[in-house]
Amino acid sequence: MYEQTAYEQAKSIGFDYELGEPVPTKVYVFDYTKKQVKSYNVTEQFNPFTGEQYITSAAAVELSVSNEWSNIVNVSNSFFSDPFVSTFNGYDYLLSTSVRNAVHQQILNNWYGVVLGMSSMVLKLDNVIGIIPDSLTGDKLVVTFADNLELTLKLKDPNKAGLNRLLDAQLEYQPDSAYYVDEDGNVIKIPDDVKEWTTPMQRNFDSDDALNNFTGYMLNWGFVISGSSINRANMSCTKVVHPATDTQSERVVLTCTLTGG
Repeated sequence: MYEQTAYEQAKSIGFDYELGEPVPTKVYVFDYTKKQVKSYNVTEQFNPFTGEQYITSAAAVELSVSNEWSNIVNVSNSFFSDPFVSTFNGYDYLLSTSVRNAVHQQILNNWYGVVLGMSSMVLKLDNVIGIIPDSLTGDKLVVTFADNLELTLKLKDPNKAGLNRLLDAQLEYQPDSAYYVDEDGNVIKIPDDVKEWTTPMQRNFDSDDALNNFTGYMLNWGFVISGSSINRANMSCTKVVHPATDTQSERVVLTCTLTGG
């Protein structure tokens, strides 16, 4: 795997010849997941053992290159592993293209700042090996919204989010990743497609406000609210409030069942 990547990099750089003989081109292969850097001398020459049109041999990797790459990956990992806190509401994100775009821009603006903070590390790599790694980011990010929804976003194409193609980074919502997180840390799945809205379900919320936010979201999926009854086509939903006890806080339960017809 690394050898093929090394050949592709060497081919993009170009091969040299001296007196008609091929001269090895030294390249570096960066592995984000393993935080590793490998180096190869690549020669454009038929390899009788593999049948490929190139021969590779391992080359030494400067310690400064390994160290700076490890630092870059650590900083990038920290950004993508920590939940991003948005000032917007998650339900609005699911329903509104403009809100979705604004949230994406919030995140990318922060990512640009992280990358600028890594500029000294990148310059050290560039000074030693003359290139900037193509790809160095994680591919998913959890976003916590003001209404306690958590959604997972992902990069449309991680290979277009490297330091040398930063402005090409684009985010998108990962389907089936929307959850409400209550004060006790319990997670409640938020339906985000037609199939889920035609399946019987029960949702337990920790407050009337949380349920009201959810039922407001349901209106956008064709539900009609009348008192404690919420209906849509073949589905009927009812709300039941369970008062707080000595051992349990108040719970508001929404149960949706198919009515046939």
